[in-house]
Amino acid sequence: MGKESGIIIAVIALGIYFGRNIMINKLSQKLMSVIGKKDGEFLKLINSFLVKMSFQPFNRDYMTLNHYIMLDDTKNVEDQFNYLDAHKLNKNQTLNVYQKVFTYYIKKNNSVKAKDVYKRLCDYVDEKKLDVSIKDGYEKDIKVYLEKDIKVLTTLDTLLENANDDAKALLYLEKAYVLKYNKRLEEAKECVEKVIEYTKNPSQKQVMQDLLNNNLKAL
Repeated sequence: MGKESGIIIAVIALGIYFGRNIMINKLSQKLMSVIGKKDGEFLKLINSFLVKMSFQPFNRDYMTLNHYIMLDDTKNVEDQFNYLDAHKLNKNQTLNVYQKVFTYYIKKNNSVKAKDVYKRLCDYVDEKKLDVSIKDGYEKDIKVYLEKDIKVLTTLDTLLENANDDAKALLYLEKAYVLKYNKRLEEAKECVEKVIEYTKNPSQKQVMQDLLNNNLKAL
């Protein structure tokens, strides 16, 4: 092969590479513009031949899961979760899927489904011999948001000891949530004051101040 032929092949290869990247970027932008919309355009696009040729199966399936979550389509969220959970995913993919669906059910206050995801996570961690601390955040969220267990305050105080400012803001908000539910309103207000102290974003500070000014009624 001559020198000129080698240059031509290299130029063609680069052209294909950059052209493919441009196409993927355009497809990504298009998908992001229609995800979570009810008109069916996302599902049509995500199942198109071009997207299937350009994106890995997990990326398509994970985007579809996010689409159903954004639509608050509980039936399809569950079906998509079960579909993903039945496939051989790597560790990071599996943990991401569990976290995404668990958070969805926590926000829906669906104790049965959230605890089912937690059980699957525990089984997976045990089976793969992963760090058992992976379970801790799930267990904490169940006790805070679903059970409002006053005993979880000890866990939150322990986490606060080594937390950065952003984490402290969230942990104090969780303490306030549990305290208010357990009719310890004044202590809950003190925690919200701590949230305001550790929150950097001015608009978020104002939201917390409004919450405090309204006696934590919206918490």
